[in-house]
Amino acid sequence: MADFGFLRAVGDYFSLVGAKTVNRMGGALTDAEADKYTFERATGDVLGFYNDVLGAWFGLATGGLVVPTPSVTILIKQGTATGSATIPLALGAGALDRTDLVKVGLPAAPKVAKTDVTLTVTGTDLKIDLKNLGGAALGLYKGLVFVTATNASVLEVQLRVVP
Repeated sequence: MADFGFLRAVGDYFSLVGAKTVNRMGGALTDAEADKYTFERATGDVLGFYNDVLGAWFGLATGGLVVPTPSVTILIKQGTATGSATIPLALGAGALDRTDLVKVGLPAAPKVAKTDVTLTVTGTDLKIDLKNLGGAALGLYKGLVFVTATNASVLEVQLRVVP
């Protein structure tokens, strides 16, 4: 079987460039509709796009192509006890494990223990279920899903608790 890992990395990286471009374009259109889109913002968007593309090509040419770990954000209201997300994720063979979800920033808050994070793989889908979140403080929590045998990161899990 052929190994298409590098080609997949290239595709994933340019997908990231596309996602950044779509994000910029969405913000630009929203601001343009409200007559808030300025020349400075347009210049920043154009230069940001060229920076992303040149960075991708430079990484490809030098062999330094680094694909960031994909992430999923689960948004819950404070006081909600559970949260879940299902995402398509091309997974190789191997068991998955997860870390605790740790709050980013201040004020400090107790972590979401990895025993409260359940991973279920069905075909090419990964379902993440979170429980015992009722006491979670407002803010952003982060953790990782990784392959048990190699400790290679597969996914960053973000939990955002909002009022």
